[in-house]
Amino acid sequence: LACLLYKQGKFTESEAFFNETKLKFPTLPEVPTFFAEILTDRGDFDTAIKQYDIAKRLEEVQEKIHVGIGPLIGKATILARQSSQDPTQLDEEKFNAAIKLLTKACELDPRSEQAKIGLAQLKLQMEKIDEAIELFEDSAILARTMDEKLQATTFAEAAKIQKRLRADPIISAKMELTLARYRAKGML
Repeated sequence: LACLLYKQGKFTESEAFFNETKLKFPTLPEVPTFFAEILTDRGDFDTAIKQYDIAKRLEEVQEKIHVGIGPLIGKATILARQSSQDPTQLDEEKFNAAIKLLTKACELDPRSEQAKIGLAQLKLQMEKIDEAIELFEDSAILARTMDEKLQATTFAEAAKIQKRLRADPIISAKMELTLARYRAKGML
C-alpha cells in the first residue's frame, strides 16, 4: 500500500505508512527494501543505502528467504551510479564496493539474471570484456521474459563487437584518435 501511495505522488503518506509498517513488522526485510527503492527513485541515495543495509542485516537473520539478494543489488546499483556521476573521474571506492556486492549476489543466487547483468556492465567498464560477455550470456539464458533475454543478448553481442574492434589495430587506432579529439574539445 505504501508503494501505491508513492506512485500516486503521495510521498509523505507513503513514508508514514512505511514507518507504521516498520513498527508492526520490525524484522521483515521487505519493508526497508521497498522503502529503499522509493528513496532511490526520489534520489535520496544515502538514506536508501542505509535502508538496503538494514534489509540485508534483517535478511541474514531470517530462517527463510524473504527478499534474497534484492538489498545487495539495490545498494550496488546506487553505488555504481554514484561512482560515475563525475564523468572526469571514477569513484573507485564506490565502484569496487558495487562489484563486491554484485559478486556476492551472484554467489548467493547464481540464477539471478539481474545480478549477472549488473556485474557484467561493471566488468565491461573495467574492460574485462570476456568476463562481461560470459555474464551477459548467462543472464540471457536465465532471463524470464523475452525483453530481458533480448536485452542481455544485445549487450553480449555489443561487447563481442567491441572486442573485435579493439583487436583490429587500424580500427582501434582510429577509435583512439577520435576519442582523443573529443577529449581535447572537452566532450568526454
